[in-house]
Amino acid sequence: VSLVEAGGMTIRIRQSLDLAAAGLAQDGAVGRASQEMLAKPVIPNSLYRLSGWLRWIRLAKKQGALKLLMRRPYIAKAA
Repeated sequence: VSLVEAGGMTIRIRQSLDLAAAGLAQDGAVGRASQEMLAKPVIPNSLYRLSGWLRWIRLAKKQGALKLLMRRPYIAKAA
């Protein structure tokens, strides 16, 4: 899928690539602004972790192991 077809998530990537191309055409170097723009994640860290957690839960449910995820064998039980 091209960056344009990918939609809104790639706006910052496209902008930084445009800045890099302009810098390379002008003086042969990629600008600092372009590098900083590309260094930022596409989605926030919290959203990335949430989607991973939901996928983990869905796969465990599909495998019939959802209850196993809640087990805590490393915690000592009170006597």
